[in-house]
Amino acid sequence: MKKWFQRLLLPLACVSLATSCGLIDELDEEDNGKDNVPTTPTTLLELQLERAAATVPYGGVVRVGFNTRIIQTGGSTDDGSESTAESLELVYRAETSDPQLYSVEVAQESNTSGALLISGIDPQAGTTTGEVSLYVYARSDEHINTYAQLVIESLSCELQNAPNENTYLVAPEGEELVVDIVCNTSELQPLEITDEWIKYDTSECSIEPLDETSTYTLQRHRLHIEPHTQGTDSRKAWICIRSAEGTYLLDFTIVQEVDYAADGREMVLLVRASAGNAQTVYLPLDQIEQCTIDWGDGTRERYEQTYTYDNPLHHVYAEAGEYRVTISGHVKAINSFRMPTGATTNCLLAVEKWGNLGAEEISLQGVTSLQRIAPDTDGAFANITVFDRTFALCTGLTELPDGLFSQATSANTFELTFYECTGLKSLPDGLFEEANPTTFDMTFANCTGLTELPDGLFRGCSNADLFNRTFEKCTGLTSLPADLFAACTGVSRFKSTFQGCTGLTSIPAGLFAHNTQVTSFNGEVIYYEGISYQEYKGLFGACTGLRSIPEELFANCPDAEGFSMAFIDCTSLESVPAQLFAANTRVTDLSSVFENCTSLTELPDGLLDTNTQLQDIDDMCSGCTSLKRIPTGLFDHNRLINRCYMAFYSCTALQGESPYTEINGVKYHLYERSNNPIEFTAPQGDRCFTGCRNLSDYDSMPESWR
Repeated sequence: MKKWFQRLLLPLACVSLATSCGLIDELDEEDNGKDNVPTTPTTLLELQLERAAATVPYGGVVRVGFNTRIIQTGGSTDDGSESTAESLELVYRAETSDPQLYSVEVAQESNTSGALLISGIDPQAGTTTGEVSLYVYARSDEHINTYAQLVIESLSCELQNAPNENTYLVAPEGEELVVDIVCNTSELQPLEITDEWIKYDTSECSIEPLDETSTYTLQRHRLHIEPHTQGTDSRKAWICIRSAEGTYLLDFTIVQEVDYAADGREMVLLVRASAGNAQTVYLPLDQIEQCTIDWGDGTRERYEQTYTYDNPLHHVYAEAGEYRVTISGHVKAINSFRMPTGATTNCLLAVEKWGNLGAEEISLQGVTSLQRIAPDTDGAFANITVFDRTFALCTGLTELPDGLFSQATSANTFELTFYECTGLKSLPDGLFEEANPTTFDMTFANCTGLTELPDGLFRGCSNADLFNRTFEKCTGLTSLPADLFAACTGVSRFKSTFQGCTGLTSIPAGLFAHNTQVTSFNGEVIYYEGISYQEYKGLFGACTGLRSIPEELFANCPDAEGFSMAFIDCTSLESVPAQLFAANTRVTDLSSVFENCTSLTELPDGLLDTNTQLQDIDDMCSGCTSLKRIPTGLFDHNRLINRCYMAFYSCTALQGESPYTEINGVKYHLYERSNNPIEFTAPQGDRCFTGCRNLSDYDSMPESWR
């Protein structure tokens, strides 16, 4: 091939127009006036391709036609020789600039016409440019030749009349979207679509030349967009065209907002018009973008951009009775804050269907007339992160439906969600399973009507981190399921979780068996601003019916560092197991742990033997008026204690000698540890033994300690 090509170069350099380079000399002679000398005609070849450029995709074959004209100029044939043009036989050869990507064949149809058949033979074909050269020469005289070149373009696609940032905004209720794409190929370039809400059929596509002279085509794609009636977020689809190699040739985005007014998204409320409310019903709606309300008596009203701070939505019924109110549209806040106080007690009876109004907050706090709520079947709770007081003080609720929070997948915390729902008798299993929040802060506090809890109440809540006063003052609870927190494997804090559950008589041994990440069981002190009053709350604080504690209760919580106030005010607690804190080798704080346990008579030997990091025993047994005995070696292994204020304050029944540690025959009571700074941290112990007059060493104590 190279030799053949080299043979062509010289004639091409001589303009490729004559039968030989000697033509130049003949022309010179002609210019010198030798007009009567016979000359040989000049034979020219003119090669034309039907187009100058083409795209060749991988696996595709592109046909490009060609024609050759044989032209004779000048000279004479008076000698009667045969015409060169008539007898000329043409030969064609073709080659590509990159034979690894493209191959080419010549399909000759006649002496002067045919086609190039160009194939893409590598996945990079179509994305890489190149050239095809077609050579033609006369078989009888290779000096008669010429060539033509075809440019292989990389495949390109471009949106025609592209929207801003190549993003199409489509109607919430759905529509047909026509996307026009200009391509430098006549083959259809299908769109790649993975979103099921966009229907696309290549048989509906059309291709037509962009204009009469261009090789570009206009490819029209029809997309059928379905209505968006789920959730509250807009949805987005990314659509592309890729080459066979996988290179992105074009991409664009389709964005569709939610159709809040779609059928099936309506909220349905059962309301009551009565003499007690002057037949005037108020609705818990606020921050209305747009909505339509069917009041259930034939009246329909439309609201747009309405905020109800000064004028809560209401309707006066002509007749007393119960009515179903249907609300459709976009309402950002469903809350009772703007309803008149009287209306919360006698207007709203039930939420029969939550629908999905796109609410960003939902709270029916204090609606005492509410008797029934529906499960969330349409994603009404999908975008709500904080369920703060959502049903607080709804004393008329007696039960909750399965699936209430089944779509609350964005939930982060349930704070006071059912606070003081005193009418609740039971809770559904798996109530928070799909929500999986991080905190349960006073979620069921003061739900005095609850008598039991389901085993799987917190099933699926592996993200739960804090249970703060979750069941505080649930006085109707008499027992707890052993697996109540089994799914909450990541929880780090139980804080006053069962404070004031006065009905509890026992605790299951495995209650915290699965909570191996817990670092604190500490309680808290609640200060009330403006008055000199404070409350002390602990894990089982004020569980006045509790008589005993299982020895294994904290056995699987080795990282727990604090148990302050854990059993404060448990006035019926009679004993403490010796191994209660045996596994908790990191514990530092036992302040007020048994404070005011007035039925406790003794502390067992070895109770604190493994707790070598213990530092704080302030009020540990303060107010334990029945406590008669504490082991003298109780604190032998707790050399780091630095706080023991009022540790045994008012333990008036206490007898024997106060705890001491003997080293080399010398006793070191708590109040004497400062005498041996090598072995002990010196503790602060003001009023540590105040009132413990029956102790044998009481009179020997420093005055500040007694």
